[in-house]
Amino acid sequence: MRGQAFKSTPSAFAMWQPWISPKHPQYEGIPLGYDLRTGKVVMFYPWTLPTHSTTFGAEGEKNSGKSTFLKVLMPRLLGLQARDAYGNPTLMRGRISSRKSEEGVAEFAPLSTALASPVYDIGQEGSINLFGLFTEEADLIEVAINIAQEVAGYNLPAQASIAIMVAMRKLFESSLAAISPTTLEVVLRQLTLADFADYHRQNQHAAIDQFKDELVDRPQLLVQLRLDIPEGTIDESSLRAARQAADCFSQLVNGNYGRAFGGKNTLYEVLTQQVVTLDWETLPVNAQSILEAVLMKAEASAIVKAKRGLKSGRDLSLIIPHVDASDEEGGAMKSLMHARATADRQNKSRAYPTASFRAYQYYGQITQAGNVGSEIRGLGQEIENGVGARIIFRQPNDTDFLQRFARLGMSDSDIELLPQLEPGQAFLWLRDHPPLLFQTVITAAELPLVQSNSARTNMANATPVWSSADFRERAETVGLTTVGEPYLV
Repeated sequence: MRGQAFKSTPSAFAMWQPWISPKHPQYEGIPLGYDLRTGKVVMFYPWTLPTHSTTFGAEGEKNSGKSTFLKVLMPRLLGLQARDAYGNPTLMRGRISSRKSEEGVAEFAPLSTALASPVYDIGQEGSINLFGLFTEEADLIEVAINIAQEVAGYNLPAQASIAIMVAMRKLFESSLAAISPTTLEVVLRQLTLADFADYHRQNQHAAIDQFKDELVDRPQLLVQLRLDIPEGTIDESSLRAARQAADCFSQLVNGNYGRAFGGKNTLYEVLTQQVVTLDWETLPVNAQSILEAVLMKAEASAIVKAKRGLKSGRDLSLIIPHVDASDEEGGAMKSLMHARATADRQNKSRAYPTASFRAYQYYGQITQAGNVGSEIRGLGQEIENGVGARIIFRQPNDTDFLQRFARLGMSDSDIELLPQLEPGQAFLWLRDHPPLLFQTVITAAELPLVQSNSARTNMANATPVWSSADFRERAETVGLTTVGEPYLV
């Protein structure tokens, strides 16, 4: 069965799927599919689930239906109404991260086309200025130190963090628009002992005090930035540390990061589109990790400003999506900078208007990163524990592997079903609630959007294809199971 992909703006998308249209208020939220145990239509509203986080993990074996689930979930959610960071009604904003291609086309490209969403090839569209989204000195310092540490493999001396603070202060006072990894490298190489002495005379703690608000929620921040260690004597070792930091930014721009960084592109115009698809495939994984961590920091900064009621000519809150879908997430967890940013964002997820859906094949990609006892291993477990809800597709038939789901409170009978699930079948798991077993359903109009490794005819055979009328008829005759109570997010 084939249909014509819908082509229009997201604001018109609601009219394509009547069960989420304002003309049908009796159907609240979006339909995921139907409950395999009761036959009821499962209506889903992620922002008000009885859970501590709006981060959702979709996990399962290859070809179990994760990508198909994300492809039908995104357009349905984007048809709902939202609120911006200041409480004003607005249309949903969406961001899709595509990390693999099929037949030379980004996996989510058909969905992007249907949503009139540009596909932005991160690795090919122009060199990025990693500092370009920030206007606060403390944010710039934090990002710069984290980048330098990540590039250096966390072997930089504490004096390098001080050197970055000194150099960033000089740049910040000179020209905010000129700050980039390249200009920071130049200033670091030009630092003198007099610059360090001036920094001390002007009270070195004044810069650190800029982090006082962040330290309330992130007491470990100064340790991570290596600003908790007294610098000691100002001598040639200070200049050597500055050169080491400069080498990191040189490597970032000219090294094995796909030459993605060092230009003038801030990504602001890209990220503020109503719906945008970011194609990460041509960008090396190490560059992906750094850029994603920087974007998460920019979003966190936007949330802080919104809470204070601060607005500027360039409103950073507009880069925060209401719906964020990312497939093949596991690779980024090799980066400590990425893991730290992810854990911090997840801990604050209730402050965000974002329902974030992260897909990966198995949870070990998150929880088993790094060595036993390492910081990144601990962060992986923190991230895993912070997932608010899980959509659990087919799992390997391995007794030891399946024990993890017993620890989540799933019954033996449900665990036995996990290796037997058909494509598109999954458990919706919420802490302290019985798992809901459902079947994903796609509509005929959505079928062209579901590009996968399997032929579309096979997908149609594996996943039920209904019309909007089918949903309404089942809802009226069998009933609804509502997960989350809708309101404007």
